[in-house]
Amino acid sequence: MDCHQPSFRDDLYNYVGNLLHIHVAYIDTAFIKVSEDILSPKILTKHPIYKTYTKLIVKDFWKIDEVSSGALDGKALYKTGYVTGVTRGNFIMYFYIYTYYLTIFGYLYHVITVDISSLNGDSGAPTYTYKKLGPRGWAVELVGTLVGIHPPNPLQKVFVLVDGIREFAGITPLTL
Repeated sequence: MDCHQPSFRDDLYNYVGNLLHIHVAYIDTAFIKVSEDILSPKILTKHPIYKTYTKLIVKDFWKIDEVSSGALDGKALYKTGYVTGVTRGNFIMYFYIYTYYLTIFGYLYHVITVDISSLNGDSGAPTYTYKKLGPRGWAVELVGTLVGIHPPNPLQKVFVLVDGIREFAGITPLTL
C-alpha cells in the first residue's frame, strides 16, 4: 500500500513509502520506515520572510537537554497541521513526565506545552523552529509532534519531543 504524508494543500509530491506491516495500537500516529537514500525530509510551511507556502528541508531536531535547560524559552514555534495549516505559538513548559495522558505504553515522557492553535485532525503535526542557512537560505529544526490539548488549559497544546520519541522508540520521526 502506498503511503503519503497528508497535506492541507493538494500536493502530489508527499509520497512517503510502501506500508509493509500494520500493528494495531490505540494511537493516531503511524511510523513508516523509508529508505534514507530517497528521503529528503521537508516540511510544508510559510517562508519566514515572504510568507508564501514552501517546503523547507529539515536540518536537525532539538535535543532533550537543550529543551530541558531552557533553550526554547522565548522562541516562536510553528506547527503545520492538516486542518489548520501553519500556525505560530510560544513555548510554555517542559515536562520530563507528563501525567495528564495515559497511553497503552504508560505516561508520556519529554513533553512540551505550547500556546498555539490546532483542531481535531491536526494530531501528529510537526512543530519546529526556523533556522537561517546563510544570506538567503532557510531550513527548519524539528521540536516535536502534536498529541492534543493540555487539560488544565485547552488553549495550550501538548507535543512529544522528537528526541523523546528517539529515546523511547529508537526512531526519528520526519515529515515530507
